[in-house]
Amino acid sequence: MRISIGTLFGAAAFMALAVAVVMFPSAQWLGILQNTLGALLLLMLVAGVAVRGKPRAFAFGFATASLAYIAIAFAPMISVRDKLITHRALEFANKQFSPDASARFAADRHQTSEIGVKTTPVRLGSPAFESGSDIAGVDELAFFDSGHLLWSLLIGITGGTLAAGMTAKPSQ
Repeated sequence: MRISIGTLFGAAAFMALAVAVVMFPSAQWLGILQNTLGALLLLMLVAGVAVRGKPRAFAFGFATASLAYIAIAFAPMISVRDKLITHRALEFANKQFSPDASARFAADRHQTSEIGVKTTPVRLGSPAFESGSDIAGVDELAFFDSGHLLWSLLIGITGGTLAAGMTAKPSQ
């Protein structure tokens, strides 16, 4: 299996976005993520119409899988969001990045070292990314909505890859 530099760059960009959104959940990051995903879905639908072969299968597979997950995770008529395994993973991550967990981390770091030097707590995040709450701007609604949008990107990539992999090569 060959991996291109573009794929590596895309994976690194996705990981950077995911870390930023998880560490600093806010309405701003949620808006950025919604706009990015919306533009990507529109691009995939246009690419699905414009190209042929495996790229077309990837584009439609990505759009279908991602939109299906979004419909399940955000549909107000059915309340299965709390039952999704992805939501449980987000609950676990939220507990890890909650102010209580951060306070425990800071308390552990705020101890006197062996040579008598008092260490200071490590503060996660910077003022530019905080949304006004105590540590790392933990806004639960923005955290869970952003997390589900990140999951929809991963599921879309998986759906596109599976669709492209199941596409037969054109006969010559």
